[in-house]
Amino acid sequence: MENKTGKYLKYAIGEIILVVIGILIALQINNWNEYRKDRIREQAILKNLQIDFQTNIKNVNDASSNFMVAYEASADLLEITELAQQNGVKVLAGTDALDRNVYYGISIHEELQEMVKAGLSNAEALKTATLYPVEYYNINNDYGSIEAGKIADFIMLDKDPLVNIEHTQTIRRVHYNGRLYNSADLEQMKLFVKNQAKSFGITCKFIWNMIKRN
Repeated sequence: MENKTGKYLKYAIGEIILVVIGILIALQINNWNEYRKDRIREQAILKNLQIDFQTNIKNVNDASSNFMVAYEASADLLEITELAQQNGVKVLAGTDALDRNVYYGISIHEELQEMVKAGLSNAEALKTATLYPVEYYNINNDYGSIEAGKIADFIMLDKDPLVNIEHTQTIRRVHYNGRLYNSADLEQMKLFVKNQAKSFGITCKFIWNMIKRN
């Protein structure tokens, strides 16, 4: 009886050992499979990173090339503008207003600064946005100067733009379409625009328009 019990005990221990070995082998195989899957995922991630990196390098190179082309074109344009002015050609400001990267308002101030960089005097630069367009469109009877009988659309500045062309941005009052807008009115308009720019709906519309344009 004792011999049989000893045999059964040895058999049971052997079975337990085999089960444990089987479990260890299964765990090892599972760990190996998980490691293999991780390696595959890592390789896929690295491959995507490589593609993204190469794409980003291409985008940077393209942007750099486009910038240089735009820079050279801008330099040529300044030179052409100066030559036109020297030869009596009346240059008009605001001709890029339909460019999607040019925004009404601030762009005219920047353009006047570029006019001065091109060699125009401050007074000549101001005429490109005031007197010359009026003469070109032959609407002298209504615009071009402040006098009785003409449409009184004008701005009042705190500083003299003849001294520094950037002073066109020191706007105190705007008289437009028969109404005078003082500093408080202008600040209220700026605040409204700023709040609108922060709104989710306006942001979505802006992004959608940019996507459609591209």
